[in-house]
Amino acid sequence: MALAYADLIAVYPEFTTSSGDAQTRINTAIGVAEAVVYSGVLRTSSLTTTARLALAAHLTSLYSRGCNEEYNGTGAMTGRTRGDRSVSYESPPTYLEEGILKSTLYGVQYLLLMRGGRHRRPLVGM
Repeated sequence: MALAYADLIAVYPEFTTSSGDAQTRINTAIGVAEAVVYSGVLRTSSLTTTARLALAAHLTSLYSRGCNEEYNGTGAMTGRTRGDRSVSYESPPTYLEEGILKSTLYGVQYLLLMRGGRHRRPLVGM
């Protein structure tokens, strides 16, 4: 079952909006979340749906505040030095880096679901 704006609003009513553009951004975030959290990665389809909605809410929250403006990057640094001049830069963060996920409560919920809801392998040889 494909998720949509109404599904996200049912769980996270704070994202309710009458703006068609905002609803389109939410549906885009849901599409991204469905592509990232694939079926079968979590123990139940209910956990999968919850993780997808949490990730979509996280992405929507980031979109609404200007994406990465509050991110204090922790990505890999790289640079170059010539003589007494030096330039360094940071690779752009992605929305699934743990630091960014921890920047919203929705991202934290997603992390907890992904860490705790995965299938467990049985212990062998005990």
